[in-house]
Amino acid sequence: MNLEHLEQKILTVARRQQPSDHVPYAFEKRIMALLKDPARRVADLQWGAALWRASIPCVAIGLFASALAFFSAAPVTGPDLLADMENAVLAVAYQDASPDLN
Repeated sequence: MNLEHLEQKILTVARRQQPSDHVPYAFEKRIMALLKDPARRVADLQWGAALWRASIPCVAIGLFASALAFFSAAPVTGPDLLADMENAVLAVAYQDASPDLN
C-alpha cells in the first residue's frame, strides 16, 4: 500500500469537511470566568501541593521495598507457586483430556 497516496486521500477528504460554526452561547466568557475564579486557583494550588507532599512517602516506600527485595534475596524453598498457578489456569483444558493423559 502506498502510504503517501493514502495520506493524500485522507487530507483531501479532511479538507472537504467544513468546520462547524456552532459554538454554545457565551462559551468563551464562561471558560474565562472559570479560569479567573480565585477559589478555583486556590483549590488547584492546594491539590498540587498535596500531591507533591504525597509523592515523597511514595518514593520512600518504593525505595524501601526495592532495598528489602534486593537484600533479602533468599531462595524460595516453599511450594512452586508458578506451577500451581499454571495448573489452575489450564485446569479447564485438562478437564476435557482423557484420564490416561493426566
